[in-house]
Amino acid sequence: MRFIDVFKYIESPGKSDFYVYLPNKLEFNVEFLENVSDMRKRVLNTECKNIKITKNDQYPQYSKICLMYLLCTLSLCMSEGKIVLCSHKLYKRLLDIHKADGRQFVEMDIDDYIQSKTGKYYVFDADTDLDKPVQAIARILVNRNVTLNSKALEEFLKTTIGEIFSNCFNHSDSKQVYFMCDVHKIYNEYYLSVVIFDYGKTIVSNVKEYFRDKKITDIECMEWAIQNGNTTRSGSGGYGLPTIIDYIQNAEGILYIASDDVYLEYQAGNINIKYSLSEFKGTNVAFQVKLFNTSKVLTYDDVQKRVASISLDSI
Repeated sequence: MRFIDVFKYIESPGKSDFYVYLPNKLEFNVEFLENVSDMRKRVLNTECKNIKITKNDQYPQYSKICLMYLLCTLSLCMSEGKIVLCSHKLYKRLLDIHKADGRQFVEMDIDDYIQSKTGKYYVFDADTDLDKPVQAIARILVNRNVTLNSKALEEFLKTTIGEIFSNCFNHSDSKQVYFMCDVHKIYNEYYLSVVIFDYGKTIVSNVKEYFRDKKITDIECMEWAIQNGNTTRSGSGGYGLPTIIDYIQNAEGILYIASDDVYLEYQAGNINIKYSLSEFKGTNVAFQVKLFNTSKVLTYDDVQKRVASISLDSI
């Protein structure tokens, strides 16, 4: 993926105001996530205290998951002392998005996600409250697609997604983890989008610390981290990232992992690990999976201990 600067920035004379110009349409994809990370870096680095978010006069065409991620990022900028002002039409859209304590997470039916105009992003302060969102995501992925050995597949996904959540606390030493998800429509197809991130120690810094006596590049750190069984912790672990990649591959989804100045993108069978133009001061794991996919069957292989897929065209 090539980073495309779809957000525009202008700093006013005297450095009183910093303007962020958003496009009229934002889609939840790697380009969007990279641009929001770049926006956060620019906003926090400018000497301007007033941040003015604006766009053209058209009504913004932003999915709920984009609005959640955007509002969460702007709120974090405000916590760093910035004053954020939004244009009227964008402000009206953001009024539909709410921040919630992770302990208040309530599993929603898929129809509620689709029909509701409002959305929530959640902030977790401890890993003791993560079971509900983990179970909710696993259930949607299993129940809203064609599956075999469904109970085993659901348990596998709970373990995989649960480890990604837990890593935010156990590896990053972060005090808070941010989570958001939504079901939305793209060209008459439904997709589940999930974002989990923290602003603690990065994958790169943890791996470099683990190999303290060995020179290793940032890209090599990410490559090492996604290998099955590799972990910087003592004891068991190292299965969260490799197994989510395996699942995304079989489900024909999209995966994005950003940490420090490196990002991983998985799409259409290809894994690309590159240096990013927008450093992420933490770790961000985001994925998107098609629902009601009738082209294949997903199952759990008890022998290989991994997800497998069967094309319905071959049956």
